[in-house]
Amino acid sequence: MDPFVTVGGVIKNIDFNKEVQMNSLVIGKNFILAPHYSKFLADELEETGANESDILGIMVKVPDNNYGYIKNGKVIEKNSIKDVRLIAEGSATAGSILVKYGVDPNTIVSTNLRGVHPGGTAAIEKIVNENLKTKIKGLYISSASALPKSPGKPPILTILALSKRLAKHVISN
Repeated sequence: MDPFVTVGGVIKNIDFNKEVQMNSLVIGKNFILAPHYSKFLADELEETGANESDILGIMVKVPDNNYGYIKNGKVIEKNSIKDVRLIAEGSATAGSILVKYGVDPNTIVSTNLRGVHPGGTAAIEKIVNENLKTKIKGLYISSASALPKSPGKPPILTILALSKRLAKHVISN
């Protein structure tokens, strides 16, 4: 799973929560940054009197080192010291950007570290074949889990391409 946080703060009436999220990426050497609104930020900033329309946020995501595993149907992720260091570096960068855009530095907060895009849990050639078929008759997997590992970047275009290919395969058979 790709570890990420959202860092944000207050700019009154910015209405960022109504914007298209993650509509761009800044790809750094160790992390990516993307515009991102999180309800978790609103919860953290509630005591400042800010409401959802007052919050500007940036997602900080780092590529996973594949330390996770599945146990009893749950994904267990172990973040390395490197993961934590890169999240901290990206969060500091995001905070700096937010201040330059007018966020009150006294309001900058971060969400808890969480994970997305559990890649590799049903990897191609390990769990599914080249046509995304499992050993279970009629069961195919077309998600980030079919990727060999967590992608480190939003995988939506790759998942759409896999799904389009899968649809053609299923229809033709």
